[in-house]
Amino acid sequence: MSTCLKADPTLFIFKWVTGSIATILACAIALRHSRRISEAPPTMRRLYYGRVTWFAPVLGTSATAALFSPRVYALSRFLQTQFEAVALASFGAIVFLLLASEAVKQITTKDSSLAVKIMVALNKDGPKPHFAVPPFACCFKRCIPAHLLKPSHVLLSRFLVRQYMFSAVIGSLTTLWFALAMTNHAFRLEEAIVSKFIKLSGFAAIYGLFIMYFATHDLLHKWNVTAKFISLKIIVLLSTLQETLIGLLIKHIKAPSKDCLADPFSPSKEVQDIHREHFNSMWLTALESLLVALLVSRAFPCSELYNIEDENTTQYVEMQLESLSKNGEDGYDEYDSQSESEVE
Repeated sequence: MSTCLKADPTLFIFKWVTGSIATILACAIALRHSRRISEAPPTMRRLYYGRVTWFAPVLGTSATAALFSPRVYALSRFLQTQFEAVALASFGAIVFLLLASEAVKQITTKDSSLAVKIMVALNKDGPKPHFAVPPFACCFKRCIPAHLLKPSHVLLSRFLVRQYMFSAVIGSLTTLWFALAMTNHAFRLEEAIVSKFIKLSGFAAIYGLFIMYFATHDLLHKWNVTAKFISLKIIVLLSTLQETLIGLLIKHIKAPSKDCLADPFSPSKEVQDIHREHFNSMWLTALESLLVALLVSRAFPCSELYNIEDENTTQYVEMQLESLSKNGEDGYDEYDSQSESEVE
């Protein structure tokens, strides 16, 4: 970085200072919010809220580290991708817990299992085209028939969200190993393949989240699920856009010097442009971490962690739905028969 500092000190000092300030503020906001969360009663929901809170600091610190040492870019992306997966999985678990809680409150039929109450609450408005949602099927809404949600559908959406956590970990670990052990050419080839795989897995996770989001929109309206979803996914949208735009702009902007952000082991303009793209992308990510910290602190308020009664674990909810699905039941017949017996 010394060559870059000599070539254009104003530009690089500006990016180092602004990126560092944004990261420090993001960490301060997250720390304050985390302390407030820790004061709430111990529940599963508090655990997942705490995990989501540290998404912004991980983004900021890893991005800032890459600004001062571009060689750690692969490690920074590794940490960002993994914690994005953790944050999305935590958000999916939160929606799952809120769904179970609201279903118990709204469906008061005696002796009904938790799974039955969940399915009845999800389908109270009748059949809908639940699979006609972004990012894969929103344009085929007229072609997808309306139907009632089944326990297997809920479990499928849960699986789509959780699989991204494993795909991101495996993919980012593989990329990190190639960056440290293989040649630059092999690393670029592997990175291109694995990044597409992780993005596809991420789109599948978003599809699963959208299925549950639209199915629970009215049921969980008071919990501001939309704000929670946006606070976590806005960074993904911004990252995708900025990587594309920076890649296009870098080719038309002259480097400060031929040695600035160049690889001494592979001194080509193509490699230098890739490093410049990574540097600027990390700078923007550091700035965006402050935005994420602010959004998360508002979307996941500590006030939602109080007065929680009879909370279930995600594993228990899954087992209930799996049992209902394996028995080939959807819960509606059982619910109707119990309702009629109560009336009599």
